[in-house]
Amino acid sequence: GAFSGADQDKQGLLAQANGGTLFLDEIGDMPMALQSKLLRVLESRQFRPLGAREEQHSDFRLVAATHQPLQAGIEDGSFRRDLFYRLSQFPLRVTPLRERPDDLEALCRHFIRLYTEREDSGPMGISSHALHLLAGYDFPGNVRELRNIVELACLQTPCGDDIQPEVLRINDL
Repeated sequence: GAFSGADQDKQGLLAQANGGTLFLDEIGDMPMALQSKLLRVLESRQFRPLGAREEQHSDFRLVAATHQPLQAGIEDGSFRRDLFYRLSQFPLRVTPLRERPDDLEALCRHFIRLYTEREDSGPMGISSHALHLLAGYDFPGNVRELRNIVELACLQTPCGDDIQPEVLRINDL
């Protein structure tokens, strides 16, 4: 009953992450007020759920991702320096898809397989000509953009056929 329409208790993400991993995507877009709260939770492992009277404990590993240059965010005041250092204990840089074209085929086949499993039908695969066209694209939306392109192509490809270049809508995005 902490807010209108709350008719039952629901465990939040911090409580669910206890003993496991919490993944926060696009942490570079997090508002400053929320950054302060996250820093407090990371330092104390304590949080107070909405409407609760007592704090709870959660022991979790945090994995955070962003496409934002966090150092620039620190300089312009949009990202907390202390949170940056707390998050930077083991940084990983994932190379953008445009810099690893050799991954395109495996990723396309993976997304096609996911689509066909979900829809119980779909294309057989992707043609070498379609892969060549994708290899020349810059992918500003990275792997997520590739997934969307492949899923749209799956919709437009007859069941059992391979995806062809003409159904890849890369210039329309």
